[in-house]
Amino acid sequence: SEIVIDNAGVGQTGNGRSFTGTWCLSTAPNSYGANSLYSCGGGSDTYRWTPTIPTTRVYDVYVRWTQHPNRSTTVPITVCHVAGCSTRTFNQQQNGAQWILHGRYSFSAGSAGYVQVSDQNGQAAADAVRLLSAP
Repeated sequence: SEIVIDNAGVGQTGNGRSFTGTWCLSTAPNSYGANSLYSCGGGSDTYRWTPTIPTTRVYDVYVRWTQHPNRSTTVPITVCHVAGCSTRTFNQQQNGAQWILHGRYSFSAGSAGYVQVSDQNGQAAADAVRLLSAP
């Protein structure tokens, strides 16, 4: 089973997407779907993808961004799952336009878990997340 959630349009929420602060349309190439966003606020911007999990199971969680020279080299991306929240940092000046494994996590059925990117360490991109059922 696979769940993919793309970013919403500028200023839009719903369908498992929410944000705080200000997110602008990115012109960086190779986004997933129609476009991607970047944080254009002041260091307190977050973008969250909240999947609806059909049944409790373990997923490999992948993150995706568009790379740009202005992006932070230490963008924190947090996955909240059954056992708590796990944060890793990623260099968004590299490895854009590909699915990057964040980790393997257990999720309960419903919408309690989420993936969130923050611009607390500088400009960040929000493009898409993918949860793939672990074998």
